[in-house]
Order: sequence, then C-alpha cells, then structure tokens
Amino acid sequence: MSEHQCGPAYAKGFFQGVRDAVIASCVSGKYLVSCIDHETDLLGIDFETSAGITVARDGVLVTEFVDRKSLGARTDLRAYKWLGSTPICYLAEGALPEAQFDGPKVDQLLFQSLEKLRSNLTEDGKKYALVSRAIFTAGLNFSGDTDVVEGTIKDGKVYHRIKAGEAFPAGCECCTFDDDTGDCLGTWCDE
Repeated sequence: MSEHQCGPAYAKGFFQGVRDAVIASCVSGKYLVSCIDHETDLLGIDFETSAGITVARDGVLVTEFVDRKSLGARTDLRAYKWLGSTPICYLAEGALPEAQFDGPKVDQLLFQSLEKLRSNLTEDGKKYALVSRAIFTAGLNFSGDTDVVEGTIKDGKVYHRIKAGEAFPAGCECCTFDDDTGDCLGTWCDE
C-alpha cells in the first residue's frame, strides 16, 4: 500500500461536500466517513465483486469478505456501509436488533448528494465510504466523546474494537471521520 493519505487534509473537497450534504439532509452525526484503502490495498478487496459480512463477538466486530454472488437473494442481511449508494458491508439480521442503519432508502437526499459529489471527484475522493454510526454505537458501545474505533487486519478479516480514552493511539493512522466535523473517530493499527 502506498503511504496512507486519508482525511480532510487530503480530500478537502470531498469532506466539505459531505459536511454540506449531511447538514442539508439534517442527518449530522448519523454517519461516519471511512477510508477504504486498507480493505482495497492491503486485503485486495474489490467492492464491485466482494462485500463484507460482519458479526459481533465479545465486544469486537469481525468482518469477513465474500463474493457478492454468494449473497444471492439473502434477506437476513442489513447494509451498514455504502460506497456511494452501493452497500459494501452487511450485518446479519438478528445481530444487534436495536441498531437502525437507515442508508439510501431513508436518507435519500444525503445519498443523492453524495452520488453527485463522487461523480465529480478524482480517484482520491472516491476511496471513502459512508458508515452508519449505529454499527459502532450498538455493536461496540461507541460514544465518540473519548472513544476511538480501532480497526486491525488479521487472517484476512477486519476487526473493530473500542479504544476508550485514547484520542489517537500511538502507531495508528486515522481512517474514520465524523461526517460533520471531519474529526478522527477511528484508526487502523498494525496487529
């Protein structure tokens, strides 16, 4: 992977567009912006042909990537992460039943605005997905006040857990950002 360059400092136009869209859509704080270059570069995931299936285990969200064709017409999956309006990660129905992920069907104005924004951006601006904040609040008890969601890759899977009280753990790179402020709320760390 080339040097990790994610966030408002590297894609200012995209983050300003997201901020404008979430404010205009009245959904500020409902989503997070996630850089997907770790999945695409380190794991070699092509989100046109693959999707993530996430399970919650002992305070950790574990995502395994599968061929999209294997999803078929499954009705037990709920999308929580989108590249544009296309779902790229799902949680199985029944897991975290209290979590409401919404997405393009509920927040149509936001996702329509983001589709327009993505179509006008360079490739650098297209490496960001929108994630429902509810996956982390319901699955990890994420507050966003002093918590940081830490992502690691191990055995071809992505593991997310909370690092409470650590605004930015040493040795980690910021990859998940507040939809309104652009503040770092999630990191990737080597494991």
